[in-house]
Amino acid sequence: MHRLLFIWILILGTGTAFAQDLASPKFVLFGGGGVTNLPPPTRGSVHLGADFEEAPPVSDRVPYGILFEGGYITPAKSFSSGSAIFSADYMGAFALKDSPIIPFFAGGYSRLFGTGNAVNYGGGADFLLNGHKLRALRLEVRDYCRFSGNRHNFGFRVGYIFYIPD
Repeated sequence: MHRLLFIWILILGTGTAFAQDLASPKFVLFGGGGVTNLPPPTRGSVHLGADFEEAPPVSDRVPYGILFEGGYITPAKSFSSGSAIFSADYMGAFALKDSPIIPFFAGGYSRLFGTGNAVNYGGGADFLLNGHKLRALRLEVRDYCRFSGNRHNFGFRVGYIFYIPD
């Protein structure tokens, strides 16, 4: 398992050594709501956190990048019974010609402290604000699927993006 993690980090680390543009790296603050399939059949949940990302949008090749996320996911009725999370993901973003919209996808490993390990995946779009290249709004869907028990926590999140210029 450790070897696979090392190889995955090595591939992602070298993949981000290519040329950057103004849209990368970035810092994202997010929040949102979701549902989980814990008994009773569904429960509301709250997602809060922050990302650091390095995923320059591309239009002519396979997108590449990394995303590191820290946050907290909790049942909506009991904030104290949630889980702190840390995720390390592969991320890709697409450049659309003459568009202020940057679609993206992400997926990878998540550590849910107190409840176990999970895989996460999802995607969405970043919307540049009034043509401003240093701020954007993010709309995203994400699913965290725990390795044990087939437990899902599906969320819709809204984020505010701060691009870090080179």
